[in-house]
Amino acid sequence: MARDISKWLNDLGLGKYADLFAGNEIDFDALRHLTEEDLREIGVALGARRKLLAAIAELDQAADVA
Repeated sequence: MARDISKWLNDLGLGKYADLFAGNEIDFDALRHLTEEDLREIGVALGARRKLLAAIAELDQAADVA
């Protein structure tokens, strides 16, 4: 089952960034490589950057456990 980045963003309460992620071709493979600077560069607000970076870290931890 393919993971849907738009749904993931919605689940985080950050669905308004779905088009931004799609327009920048950010998918689950690209997520783990994003930095705060990358998110700032594409226009993600500070609070959302913090939430995204924490959620990305959780994804990486879950992948390590699986």
